[in-house]
Amino acid sequence: MMVENAFREIKNLIKLRPIYHYHEQRVRAHVFICVLVYLFEQWLAVLHRRYIEGETAKAKAILDPELRNEALAEINTRRRTSRLFSHQ
Repeated sequence: MMVENAFREIKNLIKLRPIYHYHEQRVRAHVFICVLVYLFEQWLAVLHRRYIEGETAKAKAILDPELRNEALAEINTRRRTSRLFSHQ
């Protein structure tokens, strides 16, 4: 279900009209490309989450409460999803 929702989101995002394939090889290629895009999107999300977690850990180590809160607030402005990346 997650993959189906991701395909729908990707198609809506790029305003892709329906594509009709009549040959098995083209259907397989289309599905393969969609799966690669989904995999790439998920991989980027994991990398971004790890980056944010690392930056958050650094910010939490700041001793001055005011500077720590400023750093954490700034990090929260950097949180992104694939949907947010596409609309900037």
